[in-house]
Amino acid sequence: MKEYVKFWDRDYEYGFCIYSHYTTILGIDSGEGKTWLFDSLAERYNEGIVKIEAGYPVIFADSVNLLTILKTEDRSIVFVDEISINKNSQYLGIVNSSKHFIVAITRAMPFRANSPLCGIYRVITVDNGQFRIEKINKYNDLRIADNIGMADIVVTEASENHSEYSYIMECKKNYNLAFKVIPAGGKDKIAGILYNFTKSNNHSKILCLQ
Repeated sequence: MKEYVKFWDRDYEYGFCIYSHYTTILGIDSGEGKTWLFDSLAERYNEGIVKIEAGYPVIFADSVNLLTILKTEDRSIVFVDEISINKNSQYLGIVNSSKHFIVAITRAMPFRANSPLCGIYRVITVDNGQFRIEKINKYNDLRIADNIGMADIVVTEASENHSEYSYIMECKKNYNLAFKVIPAGGKDKIAGILYNFTKSNNHSKILCLQ
C-alpha cells in the first residue's frame, strides 16, 4: 500500500508517501519546529492557502476532536500533533486499531505506535517560512545492509530470545559471524534505535528485520 500526499503552498510544491497505517514526521530538535509545522499547516489549509491532494479526505485533528474522528467510519488521512495522542492513554489503543491513516507530527520517536522506517520523515525548512518533508534516510544517514553477510549490526523486531532474534543468534553462532544483534522488542521501537545511529554518526552497516 502506498498513498501519495501532495501539498501546494502558493507556488511551492512538496509531498510524501504514506506506506502504512501510521506515518511519523519528526521534529526531534526544537529548532525543527514540530508544533509550528502542525499549526502552520492546519491554519493555512483551513484558510485555503495550502492545498492538499490525496486519495482520501484530509483532516487536522486536535485533543478535542481526535477521538470523534478516529471513531468515524469513512477512512481519512488524519494529521495530528503527537501531544494530542499522548494526552489520553485510551487514544493510543484506538489509534493503533483505527483504519484511518495517522500522520503524527512529533518531537519524540513513536515508541508506542507502529511506524515503519520508510514511513518516518523529517522537516527541512526552506525560504519564506516554507518547508519540505523528506525520509530520514534520504541521504544514507543510516548505512542499511540488505544482506546478513555484509551487516555490522542486526536489529530485530523481536525481543531477546524470541522469534527472529533467536534465529539470527543461531545463524551467528553456526556460521561464525561477527555482527552485533540488537533486539528492539517491537516494531515501534526500531525507529528509535535507528535514529540513535544518525545522531551518533555511526557508520556501521545495519540489517533491520521487521
